Amino acid sequence: MILIQEAINSNQISLAKNPILAIHGVLTKKSLVNPKEKIMKPSTEDRTEGKLHEVKGAIKESVGEATGDPNLEDSGNAEKIGGKAQKWIGHVEKVVGA
Repeated sequence: MILIQEAINSNQISLAKNPILAIHGVLTKKSLVNPKEKIMKPSTEDRTEGKLHEVKGAIKESVGEATGDPNLEDSGNAEKIGGKAQKWIGHVEKVVGA
């Protein structure tokens, strides 16, 4: 909730055409005004984006199961696994110091 409030307070949601992208920008600390501007370390960014994809994939997978759509279920499962991999890459980068 704090991150969503931060997005609202920073006026990023009104600047973005898609509020989900605005919240993603806050989670990854990327400015929507200047998307090349990064505030987080790469390892933290990978872990955050990995968790975002993991959650998004789990939601897709659940919706696919509920609606009986095997393509959406498979897509969600793939995104969830990809998110887990990206999160672990961030952990490795932190340990290695990249």
